[in-house]
Amino acid sequence: MAIRVDPIILPNDVGKKWWHVPDVLWRRSKAVRERRLGITLRRYILPLLQKIEAVQLKENQSTKLYLQGKTLDQVVSDPIALELAMYIYEMALSEGLIRHIRKKGERAVSIRTDLDSAVGSCAITPNEVARRYILILAAPIMKSGGHSINDIGVFLSPFLQTRVQSINRLRLLAKISKPTMNEMRQALPNIEGLLQKDEKWLMTLCSIDGASFFRPLRHALQNEFPEILNWSDALLSAAAKSLDRPEKITSLGATILEIKDPVMFDAFGSWPTSDDGDGNLICRITQIKEILGDDLFSKIARGSPALVRDIGTWQQKKIDIYKPYLGMLTGPAMKLLEGLDEGQAIAILDGLVEKFDMPVIASAMKKKEGLLMVQGMINELKTMNRNSKQTPDKIKKLVLGTYFDEYMGNIISFS
Repeated sequence: MAIRVDPIILPNDVGKKWWHVPDVLWRRSKAVRERRLGITLRRYILPLLQKIEAVQLKENQSTKLYLQGKTLDQVVSDPIALELAMYIYEMALSEGLIRHIRKKGERAVSIRTDLDSAVGSCAITPNEVARRYILILAAPIMKSGGHSINDIGVFLSPFLQTRVQSINRLRLLAKISKPTMNEMRQALPNIEGLLQKDEKWLMTLCSIDGASFFRPLRHALQNEFPEILNWSDALLSAAAKSLDRPEKITSLGATILEIKDPVMFDAFGSWPTSDDGDGNLICRITQIKEILGDDLFSKIARGSPALVRDIGTWQQKKIDIYKPYLGMLTGPAMKLLEGLDEGQAIAILDGLVEKFDMPVIASAMKKKEGLLMVQGMINELKTMNRNSKQTPDKIKKLVLGTYFDEYMGNIISFS
């Protein structure tokens, strides 16, 4: 919507003294440029911004006018007024309300299409002017986050340092601790991807200790660390909360990127770390990973969190027994199987895999129908065991035959 305010025209002789000849030489003086800029801002720019503020806000009588009646120095010293002035300044530029006569006798043109060329007698570009005031707004924000204004380039690109919209973004980014930001700068090829994350994700990032979590994570993931930018804030939060020891992160290694469910991080986090009495830390994740091997370990990390939580409490003998079937089991299925002795449970699994193939059973175990099948077979076997305990060989033959087919109807259709 157009702003009903007449445009201003910036001539080339604002603040020029009669002895400034040739003027091109005088413009090389920083003191002269600064003096002329001050005159331009006071005489032309601030009055325009005050008019726009009054026009845009006059319909809302309860809205306070922050610029009215203030001098340039008063506006600059008031963060609220200065930020508002910068918003209105950008609005004025976009509406073509600030114009410039390049040479005497020429028609005034809007400066909105070229903000990196010198304007007026001060020979300073609009973007340079904007940046100095953005930095004034940024300084206390950076300081409140424990950062120096000299680090502004870490958070905002040169372009964003000339746009007032970046101030709200900076208020959030500056909350990222120095240790965390240092890890991000070392681990990411650039931080542009980080700066594009939404507020909820960044607030989660701010709540995490950079040294205890992101440092070991950076070492564990190496070149794949940028993948965490694809995590949801829930996944990031769960990882930081559950992997509460650097050793857990190191032990999981690249498997961390296989995890897509926040509950899975909680499951792995429940696996203990302990001291062996000689000052050496024993991480259960490392032990089980060595038993299972990288491929199977990655497979269970993509599977059932309930099963993973249980595996952390198993002795090696039990892990060895169920190892061939861990890739297809789930926590609920495992709880059903524990109603039988291990030999009988393995007989059921072995028979099912031989009859249907492992991918079919793995898919079935994730569904209600698959669990009902297992429950029905187990109930039958418990009844049979009351009269005579069934041997694993006999159970496998029953599974491979037709005895349990009434429970396998839905599963047969899967295959």
